[in-house]
Amino acid sequence: MQTAKPTDTGPRRRGCETSSVPPAESRLGHAAGEDHPPKGRAAMNQTEALNYAPIRPRTREEIPSSLLSGKVQQIHDALISAAYWDEDWRWAQQQLVNFAEHDDNVVLWAVILGLGFIAVFHGEIDEETSLPILNRLKGRPALTGEVEETWAEIDHFVTRRKRGEDIDLGERLPEDGRAPGQR
Repeated sequence: MQTAKPTDTGPRRRGCETSSVPPAESRLGHAAGEDHPPKGRAAMNQTEALNYAPIRPRTREEIPSSLLSGKVQQIHDALISAAYWDEDWRWAQQQLVNFAEHDDNVVLWAVILGLGFIAVFHGEIDEETSLPILNRLKGRPALTGEVEETWAEIDHFVTRRKRGEDIDLGERLPEDGRAPGQR
């Protein structure tokens, strides 16, 4: 899994955009002997190498235009870009919250992933707003794994830091999406 700067003890997060297909809808099959296809990150890991693309930074002018387009992929990409690149975590979180009631799992997957990005890169999140969203979205089987991963990131990068633990925040990959050692 491609990550932003992984910490020694914390969860790991991809630093890449993927196709418009969220984990539960992107199954390539499952390993022999498994009764069901993988869920969440496991399913994503199977397709990540095929669909990898860096997260393109979008401007504050581009993001609202994409969000208003009504096109699922454009909304997904704009939400991911806002959460990944924007330095104002409150603004980025509000963009995610605005789409937390969307009916498409691709958009909801971006909301969940984006909340995790904010936790990882900023060590902050409005828990009173974001946790009820995650609780509600956990009820969607296709999104359960992603919700659990985001909860783990919030616990590690936000809650533990608030308790005074010395937790390094994640670092974004460069715009080309390749870690410095992979150039």
